[in-house]
Amino acid sequence: MKKILTLILAFIVIGSLFALPGCKDKDDGNNSNGSKEEGKMIAGRAMMITDKEVMETILQNDRRWLGIASMERTRGGRIYASYHTGGTKEGATGPEIENTTYIVLTKSDDDGNTWDNVALAVGIIEDEVMGDRYSPALNAILWTDPDGRLWFGFTPDFYGDFISYASVCEFPDRQTPVFSALREIGEGAVCSNPLVTSDGRWLFSTYVPDYLSSFSNYWGNLVLVYESTDKGENFRVIGKADSGHRPDFAQEPMLIEKEDGTLDMYMRVNAGIAKSQSFDGGKTWTVGVLYFPGPSTRFFIQKLSSGRLLLVYHWQSTGRSHLTAMLSEDEGATWLDSKLLLDERRYVSYPDASVGEDGNIYVVYDRERGALNHEVPGGAREVLIAKFTETDILQGRLVTSGSFTKKVIQKATGNGVL
Repeated sequence: MKKILTLILAFIVIGSLFALPGCKDKDDGNNSNGSKEEGKMIAGRAMMITDKEVMETILQNDRRWLGIASMERTRGGRIYASYHTGGTKEGATGPEIENTTYIVLTKSDDDGNTWDNVALAVGIIEDEVMGDRYSPALNAILWTDPDGRLWFGFTPDFYGDFISYASVCEFPDRQTPVFSALREIGEGAVCSNPLVTSDGRWLFSTYVPDYLSSFSNYWGNLVLVYESTDKGENFRVIGKADSGHRPDFAQEPMLIEKEDGTLDMYMRVNAGIAKSQSFDGGKTWTVGVLYFPGPSTRFFIQKLSSGRLLLVYHWQSTGRSHLTAMLSEDEGATWLDSKLLLDERRYVSYPDASVGEDGNIYVVYDRERGALNHEVPGGAREVLIAKFTETDILQGRLVTSGSFTKKVIQKATGNGVL
């Protein structure tokens, strides 16, 4: 273990160091992750490991669970995908990195058949009460900006304080991609791609457990909207949205711009997907209303070049099964009858998608990630990928050459059982 720590110190990319308040006004004092005594300070930092030897040393440990995938296909056709693993369950934290939830970033140059590790992301807490330890990395985004740069964003959990970071790769199709030092986006967990508006602004959305936030006075249901007008060099909060579903707070928001300039925000809530709207560019938002009943889990929604909306979610299911791709031709008012079933099995969840320059749609998701108490113990612990087109969705089946579903791209094989 000393060798691993020495190598990590030698080959890490570190974001800014910052202080977290040790006690919040609304803290109930029951935080199970550690003491937050009045006046105590916690320093946290995000970390990316890019050295191959370090990554392979960490990844050779038994991985008991795996899931929560994200992906992006570059302009050159390379696929980047990330997934969460480490520790005994989601959100695990400990003094060693193998006890902690971390994110693995991988790439494929052959349409998802083989994969090469690129980086590993995690957080570090320097706590004068509990001692130094790793902190879990939550969520991840992979996004190609208008200049072709690849953004890799993630959120360390510093004892319940969510701070989002991103690293940028200028040339993601080069044989050896190089990622920048981490930059801070802001408070909250980022887990969906930014929206580039018709007037050129970049809008990032994060979700925050409100009792930890400095931006509101009520409990729960808080989404922050960040704006960048200088291609991601700086970010500022311009608005916040309420899911309208207390005591549940909104999670995993996604943004769509309609033809008339209205911004639609879709949010995960306990009853399915809620929707809020902004008519002033993101500064103010309507209280969310239930939009699409279903299971409480992540979904994916995006406007395609055809003008249609793509939604990947669980169709006619109260649980995490029947993951389905569907299209709307009226900006989400209705969804076409023809749908493409991607995976009918139980415990398939958390889709993320990317649309290639050639029109192919790629979706990654997990199956039986092995980290949830209601799943089969152990489980499949897989990340899978599907590839299809709008034509396939309209036909309700795979008719395009090269389309496929249920291709396993990552699998955990550790012997641990929750």
